Amino acid sequence: EGLNQVSIAVMDMIIKLSPIGVFCLITPVIAENGAEVIGSLAAVIGVAFLCYALHMVLVYSTLVKTLGKISPLKFFKEMMPAMIFAFS
Repeated sequence: EGLNQVSIAVMDMIIKLSPIGVFCLITPVIAENGAEVIGSLAAVIGVAFLCYALHMVLVYSTLVKTLGKISPLKFFKEMMPAMIFAFS
């Protein structure tokens, strides 16, 4: 039980500090290459988001309907909190 609480506390600290770490990692890249690199990163993030959405609509919907025998809308409604957490 004690080890579990320590693990949770460490993970909580990592999650809280991760935005600062990302900022510290990206700052030298922007300083060296200029602000236009942000546009490239935004494009990569946009393409990744589009691919995630297509995968969700095409693959998940098909598998849930054929293998799970449930409505994809019901599946996505119930899974939305977990998907938002995983994406964030």
